[in-house]
Amino acid sequence: MSLDGILLFNKRSGITSHSALDELRTVLKIKKMGHCGTLDNFASGLLLVCLGKALKIVNFLENLDKEYLAKIRLGVSTDTYDFQGKILSSLSNFDLDEGRVRKVVESFRGQIWQVPPPYSALKFQGKRLSDYARAGTPITKEPRKVRINSIEILKLFLPFVDLRISCSRGTYIRSLAQDIGSQLKCGAHLSSLTRTRIGPFKLQDALDLEKIQLFSLSKLQERLVSVEEALNSLPAIKVTDKLASSIKNGPDLKFKDIVSMEKEFLPGDTLCLKDNLDQILALGKALKSSAELAQADKKEKIIEYIRVLSK
Repeated sequence: MSLDGILLFNKRSGITSHSALDELRTVLKIKKMGHCGTLDNFASGLLLVCLGKALKIVNFLENLDKEYLAKIRLGVSTDTYDFQGKILSSLSNFDLDEGRVRKVVESFRGQIWQVPPPYSALKFQGKRLSDYARAGTPITKEPRKVRINSIEILKLFLPFVDLRISCSRGTYIRSLAQDIGSQLKCGAHLSSLTRTRIGPFKLQDALDLEKIQLFSLSKLQERLVSVEEALNSLPAIKVTDKLASSIKNGPDLKFKDIVSMEKEFLPGDTLCLKDNLDQILALGKALKSSAELAQADKKEKIIEYIRVLSK
């Protein structure tokens, strides 16, 4: 049988996200799969693995906020911003007030500008930044806005700081560690990292490779998160059977095609189009708000298609 849905996978440290998928392909004997949000090889934790129809929503899942448990080592900076890199500076004796550490850490809460680390999978002119860095010609990317929803000190035992961090897509925890060290004027790097949550999905519900090997495909299918469950926070429009049968051709959605609506929405919001069995057929961008639909011209388009999921 073929699997369809999202596997909550617990990646172990010591392998890349790509290698983790290769292991899954071997165990499940499935070639087509994709993951959302790369984890560094030293990092462990939650990886969302998309199979079947779920492959079409990888980009939407990548936009979800993430949560991490991180350990930062103060006093030592490295070229990779983590413990695997070359040491650039080290302070054997430095005196830090715990109150100042807490104040600096908390100052990163909210929207911040962050420079991606020179050793990363981001690309410049078709090559990864890490390739340039290893060749001795590191590329510095422009700072970009990210959001730290919350940052909490769980344990402070200098020179180590244990943190729980909730953040937006595109946030580099290695860069956050580096920036905290710079603010404290002592240097710092990331010494361990575990991803504990992606959107509503939690590490505690994830399976590791050893457990997956014990499941039959039918039993594993029962553990997968469906596309409908994964996107249930989005507003939705249920459409007529006539439109549902032709949706793979991208017909214009008009007011007469609507059977019912779930949740209010505004222009620009992402919507799910569903059939009468609540299966998601397509995703689209709303051109009008839910409040405007009743007054809209009956021939006006209501959405622009983003992705058609039905075959």
